[in-house]
Amino acid sequence: MIKKCALLCCALMMTAGCVSRMSSADTAYARSFPEPSAGQGGLYVVRESHLLGSHKSVDLYIDNQKAAQLGSGDFYYTTLPVGSHSLMASEFEITNAVLTGGDKQSLFFRVKAEEKKNKFVEYNYFNGTFSILSEEDGKKLVQESDRVSEERK
Repeated sequence: MIKKCALLCCALMMTAGCVSRMSSADTAYARSFPEPSAGQGGLYVVRESHLLGSHKSVDLYIDNQKAAQLGSGDFYYTTLPVGSHSLMASEFEITNAVLTGGDKQSLFFRVKAEEKKNKFVEYNYFNGTFSILSEEDGKKLVQESDRVSEERK
């Protein structure tokens, strides 16, 4: 029984890394917490790291555009124009049904980008919620993550 559990855990951990990653230079840049330029705000989205559910990635959408795929322990960094923006996480490929309130699993969250400031948001896979983090907690989670999600265009 122990061997079966160990094999299952190994299989889950091997599939957890199946999300594309940014280059090490881009990762180092994001982890330097650069000040966004005039008219821009920085956004970090961190997905908590857990063994359970780690084999499932979620699609992150910003203003209804696919931005990244987040695996367990991933973070994503981007800059946005100052103002209000919507975030959505979905385990499914986005469809018009999702955007118009269909029955697919999704969650919408509003975040305000402030000029020359970084915002930190955590996504909790198990209860499907986003939450704003303090700058200190956000930076700590970004530094502790071992992976960074690559932007999707």
